[in-house]
Amino acid sequence: MAVGDVLANPATGFLRIDERDTNITYFNIGTQSTNSNNHGGTYSTIQTNTEIRFNFVGSSLKLIGGLIGSTLSFKVFIDSEQDGKTYTCPVNNNNKVVYFEIDGLRESEHSIILKDFNVTFRIDAVDILTGESLMPYRITIQNKLLLSSGDKFYSLLNDGIQETTSIPKMTSNTTPEGEVLVSNTPSGNMTWGWEAFDGNKSSNWGGNTLPGSLPRWLGYKFTKPKVIAKYKLYVTSATYYPRNYEFQGSNDGVNYDTLHSIVGGTSGVLDYVIPNRKSYTHYRLYITSLSSGVTLPAIYELEMFEIKPSYLVQMESATESDFLDRGVGDINYFNQILETMKNLIKGNTVLGSGKTFEHIIDMSKRRVDKITLG
Repeated sequence: MAVGDVLANPATGFLRIDERDTNITYFNIGTQSTNSNNHGGTYSTIQTNTEIRFNFVGSSLKLIGGLIGSTLSFKVFIDSEQDGKTYTCPVNNNNKVVYFEIDGLRESEHSIILKDFNVTFRIDAVDILTGESLMPYRITIQNKLLLSSGDKFYSLLNDGIQETTSIPKMTSNTTPEGEVLVSNTPSGNMTWGWEAFDGNKSSNWGGNTLPGSLPRWLGYKFTKPKVIAKYKLYVTSATYYPRNYEFQGSNDGVNYDTLHSIVGGTSGVLDYVIPNRKSYTHYRLYITSLSSGVTLPAIYELEMFEIKPSYLVQMESATESDFLDRGVGDINYFNQILETMKNLIKGNTVLGSGKTFEHIIDMSKRRVDKITLG
């Protein structure tokens, strides 16, 4: 199930809450009316100047709406975010459309603000992956950490996630490099495992019925540890797909940490950004429940995306904005080998008209006949 699709009923493990819940605060809300096609028989019209606020406990959230006549764009502020992130939803004039979803949050209380909508549409419900109800809005700030040594402060920053999968196109379970991890004994096409890592969206692992029982797993062993912060599943068969599964990491192939989990999954192209900052050599999709009547799902591709190299930032102060803008959320983030350090120097020098360029050149090591600045 992707953003823009109809989700008539909440996914397994999710609780659907009506948009009229008293814990949701609206500013500049439009028409509120009844319609038997909506959850609870009601809907509320969101205007371009509407602002929505609420809190919830959990790691996953879906927002349900409808009558989206043109591409919807809006901003979401989670916890202490100052700038927020922009999200979009394609056109869908039906009811019970998923117009926003997020997974992989820390299992804790989160504050949500939605605003800056570009078009009007109807909001219908909120789906949360928990048995608890929503809560009134209040600011929630996640822990932010900086390291200190002497009179300096340090943090880690990076430039996001790689755009391409970190797994090479496999031609067998061990070539060209690494190793495909698979739970079943290969016995012909669609059972080898590497067919889910060959870059071909028409071949797959599974889709047939094999003897055996759950759990099933499919994964990849890298030649050296990597920090995987995103994975993408191509499970486009409406018949053969995983329902409940975990994305796990390990450094010995025996003891695995659960990095992300899904309950009540559906078919489609599924893209998950996860809050992992730890290096592992082994990653796998550990499947505990399948679509009805099958023992092996059809996974056409499983892609894993590495976080871009982090760099150490040295700062001369630790103000509130330093913690909010550059602090890390987990002390384990510092548990990695770094190759680059940047100095962050603050200043408030007032410059006049024009620009000032400054550079120091060690003339003792080279001869320079001419320098041109442009």
